[in-house]
Amino acid sequence: MKLFTCLLALFGVAFGQNYCDDAYECDGVTVSTTYMYCYGYFACDEADITASYTYAYGFYSNYLGDVTTSYLYAYGYLSAYYADIVSYYVYAYGFRSIYYADLESRGSLLYIYAYGYYAAQYADMYCYSGDSCRIYCGGSYGCSGFKFYCYSGSYCYYDCSTDSVCPTLYSGVASTVEFEGKVKGTHYEGMTDDEIKAKRIENKKIKRKMMKDEENKAEEGEDDAATKARTGLLAIDGHSPSIVNGASFDNSLVIGGAAVSAALVFGFLFGKYVKPSEEQKPLL
Repeated sequence: MKLFTCLLALFGVAFGQNYCDDAYECDGVTVSTTYMYCYGYFACDEADITASYTYAYGFYSNYLGDVTTSYLYAYGYLSAYYADIVSYYVYAYGFRSIYYADLESRGSLLYIYAYGYYAAQYADMYCYSGDSCRIYCGGSYGCSGFKFYCYSGSYCYYDCSTDSVCPTLYSGVASTVEFEGKVKGTHYEGMTDDEIKAKRIENKKIKRKMMKDEENKAEEGEDDAATKARTGLLAIDGHSPSIVNGASFDNSLVIGGAAVSAALVFGFLFGKYVKPSEEQKPLL
């Protein structure tokens, strides 16, 4: 029975819809699909995802992921932390949901809705020639520390009129920049593309150092043991065991009811799923 369940699970996720409900369930996988559901704790971390719709709902669900999608729904806490995101629409509603992420358009259009608490903090958006990029900053510090790189020949727009912070923008000589009303962030204008690129590299180094410092810093009320456990968990160069507060998570699939039916029905129509061997460590 267990073998049958495993085979059914693999068959269902192999096409069209992929449900990653458990801790580390789709850790490091390569997926091409229509619907990708990353619901579990670290469910799709370091995964290489190509999808039409990606749902990043789990705690750290798409941490360090490489996500190419038409729609990204980042609702989980730190769900797309330090992820590389290529999309048309990004709905960052979770607390620090796209924290430190890098974002660019999948085609020539990118809309980001940073409505979660500190949703897009220290994230970077790259808008290239011919692209039209917009970010809407909610009233919860959604664009705190956000960097907007607007290369020559692009159109860039932001709205932080309901927030207390605005993006920092680096704009090229032939770019078009607009913002809502009289609420303006810090602008560095008239830059060449090479100057924008140099600033981008400089800021990337600063960002990595900030991340490293944060990982080694104790949270409020945290003792040494808890800090070591958390910083080990978030190590950039690997994973700690899947244990949180003494509770061990297994990575097996838990499937039942409508989820299986939907996965199987759509399974015949779309997508592919590749699971790396347990011996292979995903590359950063």
